[in-house]
Amino acid sequence: MYEEYAEKAGFTIRLSTQNCLKSGIIDRKYLVCNKEGLAKGVNKDTMSEETSETQIRTSSISRTGCMARVKFKLNESHTEYELYDFVEEHNHTFVPEKAAPLSLESVY
Repeated sequence: MYEEYAEKAGFTIRLSTQNCLKSGIIDRKYLVCNKEGLAKGVNKDTMSEETSETQIRTSSISRTGCMARVKFKLNESHTEYELYDFVEEHNHTFVPEKAAPLSLESVY
């Protein structure tokens, strides 16, 4: 459901965290905007033979610290998941509808 909402709104999501019970059943699941968080360190080009062992590959995904997310938890009877946290606000622009077929999500 959240994936459909994100696609229609023009942003992509990813799984952030999920916690399991001892029985292996997923207890909590967090889905976040793909731009959640901040970039890790300095991105560098690893295609150069001289520095490829010490540098981090450049990523085309940019992180903006967006806080948009949904959190689900298993109900007490362990039969359904309930939404317990929803943050709708984004701090970035969305992908225009005409450019959506070019997004990574549509390729896969």
